[in-house]
Amino acid sequence: MKGLDRKSPFDLVLRLLGAVFGGYALTALTVAVAGAVLARLGMARSDAVVLAAMLGFIVYLVLLLWAFSVKSETRLWLVLAAGAAAMAVLLRLVR
Repeated sequence: MKGLDRKSPFDLVLRLLGAVFGGYALTALTVAVAGAVLARLGMARSDAVVLAAMLGFIVYLVLLLWAFSVKSETRLWLVLAAGAAAMAVLLRLVR
């Protein structure tokens, strides 16, 4: 079939691990940053945490879907690592 790439099971495992665990790590850091930023902008801390957590479900869903649509596993892991590093730096600056 044209358009379907034959990949090894190892590639699928890498993509699955990136989607589930890498996506979770990036989402957790994003939620922490969003909660801290919203609290700094004047929102009540409890409301900021709840809103950030709710937005985290959407972020995680988008990351999961994207992980299986991106062409290469290398790009997946690079984007997840760069995003996590950026969120870690932002979290350090915001707190």
